[in-house]
Amino acid sequence: TLAMVFVRNATQLIVIRVIQGCSGFVMLTGLYVWSLEYTPYRLRNSVSVFTGCFWIFGGLTINALGYFTMEWQYIPVQVAIFILILTIPLMFVPESPRFNLIMGNEAEAKKTLARLAKILGKSFSFDKVTILFEER
Repeated sequence: TLAMVFVRNATQLIVIRVIQGCSGFVMLTGLYVWSLEYTPYRLRNSVSVFTGCFWIFGGLTINALGYFTMEWQYIPVQVAIFILILTIPLMFVPESPRFNLIMGNEAEAKKTLARLAKILGKSFSFDKVTILFEER
């Protein structure tokens, strides 16, 4: 996104936009799937709709930034700051328990479940629990 500040011709713009489109697709679908990993099965449809609403809000926000910005080169900087602010909390979220089980790391899955239980205000020990993962 910040690379667009230095664009001086249409060819550079097209190349950067293609790269951004591909990386954005991978990032957004990855975040979507990752968020569903933490969602209970019965709530996944609701979370999908809720996530879609945030994507729409993000698109409207970017359009509003573009409308109120006089120089187009500043729009990528504003978007980059917005993305950075939204990405910082992701550094503190652990891998999903399901992912840890798929990778064969039961101890890490238990740690994640214990952490989530603590966040939810529940007291539960996973020390004597064996977690099994079966593929469907």
